[in-house]
Amino acid sequence: MLLLQAANPKQAFFDAYRAALLRWVSGDYDNEYQESWNSFKSRTIEVLHQSIRQMAQNDSAVLVSSGGVISVIILQLLNCPDTEMFRINRQIHNTSITAISGRNGKLSLHGFNNYSHLEVKGETALLTRI
Repeated sequence: MLLLQAANPKQAFFDAYRAALLRWVSGDYDNEYQESWNSFKSRTIEVLHQSIRQMAQNDSAVLVSSGGVISVIILQLLNCPDTEMFRINRQIHNTSITAISGRNGKLSLHGFNNYSHLEVKGETALLTRI
C-alpha cells in the first residue's frame, strides 16, 4: 500500500519505519543488508572513541552526523537495548545539538536534542524530524 493512500499517512510511515529498524536491529536478516546492525553500531562507537582519543585535554570538537548515528551513541551512553533505537531516533530534531564529554576514557551525555538555537531566533517552524 502506498503511504499516501493510508488512512493516516504519517502513522503509516512511522509504522513502516519502526518495522524496518526492528528488522535491521534483530540481526535475523544481516545477510540482506549492506551493513549489519552490529557492524554499524561498532563502527559508529569506534569513530566517536577515535575522535576523543585525538583530542587534547580540555579540547572541544563539533561532530556533525545523522539521527541514526546519534541514536546509536545515545543507546550506548545510556546502556539501552538496541530495540529502543526507533524510540530515540524519532525524537531527534534536525539541526539539534547533542553534547557529550569524554574524560578518562569514559563518555558522558550532557545534553540531547537541544534546538534552542532555533527557538531563540523564532525559527521553530524550521523544526523537522524523520
